Order: sequence, then C-alpha cells, then structure tokens
Amino acid sequence: MDIANLSLVRKINYSIIWTELVKSKENTIIGLKKLTGLSFPTINRAIDYGKECGIVIDGEVEESHVGRKAQIYKINNDFYHSLAIIADDDKLTYNVYDIVGNKLRSGTLEGQYNDLLANVTKVIEDVIAVDSLVSAMSMAVIGVVDKGIIIDCSANSKLSNFDIKGHFESKFNILVEISNNINTVADSLIHQFRDENISTFAVLDYGYSGFGSSLVSNGKVMHGKNGFAGEIFYLADGVTLKDDSEIYKSFILPIVTIVAPQQIYLYTTFGADMVNNITEFIKNSIPSYAMPQIIVRDDIVNDMMIGLFININDSKLISLL
Repeated sequence: MDIANLSLVRKINYSIIWTELVKSKENTIIGLKKLTGLSFPTINRAIDYGKECGIVIDGEVEESHVGRKAQIYKINNDFYHSLAIIADDDKLTYNVYDIVGNKLRSGTLEGQYNDLLANVTKVIEDVIAVDSLVSAMSMAVIGVVDKGIIIDCSANSKLSNFDIKGHFESKFNILVEISNNINTVADSLIHQFRDENISTFAVLDYGYSGFGSSLVSNGKVMHGKNGFAGEIFYLADGVTLKDDSEIYKSFILPIVTIVAPQQIYLYTTFGADMVNNITEFIKNSIPSYAMPQIIVRDDIVNDMMIGLFININDSKLISLL
C-alpha cells in the first residue's frame, strides 16, 4: 500500500484513527468507529496500514457472550520515542516519552540561554546515546516563535530570527517542533479540558517563567502575525511587575475586554493577595455578565510537558502519512 498516493482526505482520516488509538491505547474496530464516526472500511484500511508500518499491533481477542469475538488492536508503544524539553533561562528540563505518553526518563541540565544551542545539543546526544528510538523532539522556548523560527528572544538576542527547528532537524535527522512556552501550556489545557466545553480562555503566567500570556479562541491557540499574539509584556514594563504593583492591571484588562475569555488560567508565585486583587479589579472594570472564571494552577512544568508531548506526537503521526 503506497500511502504517499492516498488522497488528502484519506490521510486525514488515518491520522484521526491512529490518534484515537493512541489515546485509548487499545481498541476494536467497533470502538474506533464510535470514537471517530468514520466508516468500517476506512478504519480497517487505517489499521492494515498501521500494521504494515509497525505502529499498530494485534492485542487480545475481546471476550463476548454472544456473537463474533472482536480483535483488539494496540499501539506499539515503542514504535518511536520522543524528547520534550523546556528551555528556561537557567536550565533545561527534559522528559522522554513513548508513543502513548508514558514517561521513560527525565533530567535537567544547568545552563544559561546564551548557551542554549550547545546545551540542547548535549541533551539530544546524551538521550539518543541510550535510546535509539528517539526520533522526535519538542521544545518550549522563551520568546516569539513562528513556524520553528525564533522571531524574537529577549533571553538571547543572538537567537532572534534563527531557524532552530531546521537547525536541529538537519543536525540530528529527527522531527522537531518549537513553540513559545506559554502557548505550549495552552495546548496542554486545550487537551486536558477538551470535554468541558471551554473553547475560549486565556493563560497568564505571572512569576513562574516570567510574564506572558496565551490566548485561545474557539479551541485553538491564537498565533497572530509572526506568532506575536499574547505578548503582553509589551503593554507595560514587565520587569517592574511586583507583588504590590498596579502594573498588572494593564496586562489583564485588554485580554478580558478583547478576547472575552470564559476562563483565565493563572500561574503565579505571588500568592492569594495578588489573585484577589486581579479578581476585584476585573469585577470593578467590566459588566458582571462578562466576568471570566479565574482558575489558579500551580504546576506549569507538568502542564508544559503535556503540551510538548501532544504537539510532537500529533506532528509525528501526521509525518508518517
């Protein structure tokens, strides 16, 4: 079967089926039909091709008291592994995952952003040396990112307009995805709360990895021109933002009034007082019917890692088609 000659529609359908099988880890043809709404012939062809290339394997036969027993199909967890890296201004934090999201190993590497390329290279080399199945990498970086190019990086101006995706793909012959760190968190929350009918929300970071935001509209992260959407740092001097500062008001209100988010997910190290101040300021500034729900979350690293895994896994599955 020559997948390269299949229609775009069929490739999309195969990707949908494989993605659902990854999420459920194992399923039957009937189960996949319920999840995807696609036809039995389409699902059968996707399973057959998956078995040919090794991503799908046979599981057990489903027990049944009546009728024909159903074959269970599983994702081959070790078809490939992926590397997820969070690049902060003083260290790299990384996890290695199998195809269904099981964390296989993790680590950190101390180092400044000025040495980002060298440090990432070392992490990739060390990981590949002990795990030859790693064939994809996803990294969250500080700055404006567009299509794998760091458009603007305040932590290291030498990286501005640098094609970091192309650099590491050519160096290691692996698939690479690069994203802004807060946009990566937003991707994670879209995935985690996809069943709660929350399609428009904002993610605000005050103090964990800096000051930034990501805006989600109709279930998708807004990237804007050259990936610039959400760069609230430019609304005021973010360096002066303190626990007792009033500057945060100029960050919050434009997001609420322009995006009208259903929820605001807030990551902050400044404590309950600042959260209360933000809430009261919004309440006093807009009509009550437009007031978003403010939800404080405290594990930005975990959420970012989930977003990194989702991004690279989706890209890797699509690349196989």
